[in-house]
Amino acid sequence: MKQHAIKNMAVLSGSALLLGASSATAGEPAPYIPPPPMPAPAECGSPGWTLTAAALYLKSYRADDFSWAGEGYEYDGDWDWGFRGSLDYERPDGLFFRIVGFWYDAGFDYNYEGSSFNNGDFESKADGDMELWDIDFLIGDTFCPTEHTSIELSAGLRYANADEEITEEYDFQEIYTRREKWGRDFDGWGPTIQIRARRTLTDRVALYADLQQSLLFGETDDTLDRTEINNETGDEFDVPDEDRSSDTMAAVTEIRGGVEFLWGFNAIQNAYLRLGAEGQYWWLNSFDVGLVGAVAEVGFTF
Repeated sequence: MKQHAIKNMAVLSGSALLLGASSATAGEPAPYIPPPPMPAPAECGSPGWTLTAAALYLKSYRADDFSWAGEGYEYDGDWDWGFRGSLDYERPDGLFFRIVGFWYDAGFDYNYEGSSFNNGDFESKADGDMELWDIDFLIGDTFCPTEHTSIELSAGLRYANADEEITEEYDFQEIYTRREKWGRDFDGWGPTIQIRARRTLTDRVALYADLQQSLLFGETDDTLDRTEINNETGDEFDVPDEDRSSDTMAAVTEIRGGVEFLWGFNAIQNAYLRLGAEGQYWWLNSFDVGLVGAVAEVGFTF
């Protein structure tokens, strides 16, 4: 009987100790366990530095209904080479900064027939040369609405220059000939916006399309040097020159698209070759001109 009582007391004592320990543990706050880190977002675009160079083979066009031209106006622009290059830096989150430069120089000629109030009918023939160039400073972002599609939206500032020099001869019914040498030079700054889209077809082939619109504010300088020649005697005499400057608002629209071929090696990744077509139109008062042709571009990220 005594041994049984001692055994019961031991059981009760052990139970009390366990209950006390449990109460102490329950009263303490639970340790904080941080949630697992969020996975890094998938890359969209081409993070890093990207360098591109493009060769353009373009021909200039102009409308056949200029207000200052008469009937039978015919314009013929030469096919010639242009160049465009860019350097940009893109962050892993898609934000990028880009500098782009473009240059084109080509010749052209035109002829037409007209009528002068004082001197009657005449025929005109002209040869000229134009030079167009611009530089863009852009900041933008890259979006990937699907796994195979990326879209770049950017905006910034453009500086542009358009220069034209023409030598033109007017033959007034074989009575006398007027020779004019005149030039037009535009310089301006303004905002520009650009949209680029790219759709991969395979691991090595993609389609691309670009659209850009610029609005420019600047000044146009016009110069005119005229000489008249008597066709019967051959005598020449100068006509007073005309030089003037005027404020000008201009616009440039660009569209291009084609096929992109991808490759990569060593530290150079996302290298590509683009083959496509390009069109531009420059609205510059009477200096309006369109450019159409082919473009080949290479680029790589490092």
